[in-house]
Amino acid sequence: MNKNAMKLISMLLVLLMLFTCLAACKKNEATDTDGTESQTGDVADGTAAQSGDTESLENGPETDDQGYIKDTLPESYDWEGADFDILQWKLGHDFVVGAEASASSINRVKFQSQKAVEERFKVKIKVHEEDDGWRNDTLISALEASVSVGSGTYDMVSHYTDSAGRAITNKLCMNLNALPYVDFEKPWWPQHLLESATIGEKMYYCGGDINGENLIRYMCTTYVNLDMYEEYHIEELVDGRTIYEVVEDGDWTIETFQTMALGTTGSDESIYGLTWRDGEYWDAFLYSGGFSLVKSENGVLTMNDDLQSDRMVTWVAECQKLLTQTHPDTKQDYGVAFKEGRSLFGGDEHLTYAEELVSDGTVNFSVLPMPKYDSDQEHYYTCEGYFSSLITVPSDVKDTDMAGMLVEGLASQNHRVVKDVVYYDIFQARYSAAEDAKGAKMFDILYASVVFDVGRVFNHNGFNSFIFRHVVGDSTASWTTAYQENIDQWINGINDLYVALG
Repeated sequence: MNKNAMKLISMLLVLLMLFTCLAACKKNEATDTDGTESQTGDVADGTAAQSGDTESLENGPETDDQGYIKDTLPESYDWEGADFDILQWKLGHDFVVGAEASASSINRVKFQSQKAVEERFKVKIKVHEEDDGWRNDTLISALEASVSVGSGTYDMVSHYTDSAGRAITNKLCMNLNALPYVDFEKPWWPQHLLESATIGEKMYYCGGDINGENLIRYMCTTYVNLDMYEEYHIEELVDGRTIYEVVEDGDWTIETFQTMALGTTGSDESIYGLTWRDGEYWDAFLYSGGFSLVKSENGVLTMNDDLQSDRMVTWVAECQKLLTQTHPDTKQDYGVAFKEGRSLFGGDEHLTYAEELVSDGTVNFSVLPMPKYDSDQEHYYTCEGYFSSLITVPSDVKDTDMAGMLVEGLASQNHRVVKDVVYYDIFQARYSAAEDAKGAKMFDILYASVVFDVGRVFNHNGFNSFIFRHVVGDSTASWTTAYQENIDQWINGINDLYVALG
């Protein structure tokens, strides 16, 4: 049998496993891997009630015929064909312009999802695109032109991350908590969204399954070369466990990362324990240790006191051991070594790197969540790269009822169809290992770990979230010194934000 035939058979077997896993995933939406309420929807090997568990089914949330939790919106509603106008940045491309609906499988399913929402609520979704990006005000100018005269031109906006922050401080966006119908506790909204994005008692931006393709593509993550994990007997360092078991056991910590990555791959100078693309990857470590720049408690926005704790000083020092390139096993190399199969771990601020790896086909890998501070930390956390999108609603929106219904409706509908296509059609690396369901679970854990720190979104507002990045990448830098030098600026940033938002 020739090699091409063998590859075809292998691909067919993988597809068979994919469809089997997809069916199981959809039935497991009600709980996550720890048995708590899921926020991702697709958790392989979850602990949700199956058909034989009558009590759980009776007492749990109502599900549709595919096993997804149902939303609480009207089954249908007649907005009499009203336009629902979405302003979006071109590169983010969260919503599909009709002419592009057949450009790819992702575009097709996103367009179909939009059409399903149109039919359900009897509206016409219109998508308007503007250039946007770092310090690019074209999209904001279009939004401001409407808000300044109260014309209500747009009903929803999809921004570049920094653009969303600037639009909000310019009073162009409304408090999403004031929208009827939107329920941020539902599984199509990330589990850490409310706690990380709340400003006082308000929330002006969101992300989730409503823009799931973009959210997936730009999650900061760590990759593991599964063949090297076996070749270098890394499991012997963790009581014979696979990397999947380490993550699921809650033991994927900074200490475990160091133990695996440093001093384990031999003396060959072309082989590494950890490589990464660039310094944006370092941003994710601020959050993975359970920290953030800004904290919201009891309706009050403050600097996170943990930033001046001994725990933070320790965390920074541990990150520096991995990221300052003082050890021969670590290197910033723009993703080259991992792609060539010469690095045990690889780091990147974008999950689009997975597409490159799948296309190249050289590395048998899985994605991992970012490492925790220690095994006592309850959750894994990561952040989005700056090319991710955030969703807002203009402050001059014509009809808040329609806006709320469509924001929730799009998120709910995309949850059922779009995310699966992204996972299965684009990120096939999710199933690149023999342990397909286990690899799938790593994606689910990563997706559930995303946070939306106010300090990162409003970086332009004086927070300068890049300080952490600069410190962990410099072996001579002191976090204590950096904190003292920047705390006044950060506090002013919070005060300015309160002033800007009234």
